Amino acid sequence: MKVKRIDKSIQLPKYATNGSVGLDLFVRKNIVIKPKTMDLIPLNVIIKAPENTFIGILPRSSTFKKTGLILANSLGVIDRDYCGPDDEICAIVFNTRNYPVIINKGNRFFQLVVFNCETPEIEEIDIIENKTRGGFGSTGN
Repeated sequence: MKVKRIDKSIQLPKYATNGSVGLDLFVRKNIVIKPKTMDLIPLNVIIKAPENTFIGILPRSSTFKKTGLILANSLGVIDRDYCGPDDEICAIVFNTRNYPVIINKGNRFFQLVVFNCETPEIEEIDIIENKTRGGFGSTGN
């Protein structure tokens, strides 16, 4: 995977342990996120994902507890072709708290996970031959 750092004084993304699935990402600049608002947090990297994969941005397990921030788009899907010279990866967050949240340069609140991905051709059909299964709890759970 090819990674370009924007600010070289900030660490490269890294795995916290040998068993980590996600690479910790580091915030590029100090930001104050106002209460009950959305904002972008720049994560200091432009990444070219490996072939047949895509990158997902997720919160670290402690992010909500420490900050009250949630990812506004649940999973930040980074398209494979989002890797040009100005395509810095950012986290879109919502501050759930009633007071400002201060984010400092170098903080680790998000992680990058690489997912396998296929992009099949679309074939339109007029009839689906499977039976309707139901949904939203239809299996009894």
